[in-house]
Amino acid sequence: MAEIYLDADVDALFAGPLRDAGNVVLVTAELGRRRAHDDEQLAFAAERGFILITQNVDDYLLLQRAWRHWPDVWDINPRPRHAGILAIPQITRDHLADLAQEIDRFVRSATPLANRFHEWKWGRREWVQKG
Repeated sequence: MAEIYLDADVDALFAGPLRDAGNVVLVTAELGRRRAHDDEQLAFAAERGFILITQNVDDYLLLQRAWRHWPDVWDINPRPRHAGILAIPQITRDHLADLAQEIDRFVRSATPLANRFHEWKWGRREWVQKG
């Protein structure tokens, strides 16, 4: 079981298959956080220890890089942690269950997720670590 937070750009219907697999899923829309900026979404997920799932690769990759490098600049000890960022492609509703299954399999694997950014590459059917 994983604790997952769906960013505002991820269809709320995606929560169903993830919940059916036994995961705890928070949805931005259900929490009234649609207007929160990306940095606020990441902070919200990090404070709760939830893996953040987004479809906004570019903005969250930039946030990931800042997250990893700014503590060194500001001499923050210990380094702040987030539970992981998973970026997924835009998909049709026909593929929600398939992608939810891939996410569930990945979060249950032994792959370290904390403070890391992974993007799902549909054509290669694999997760790629970035940032």
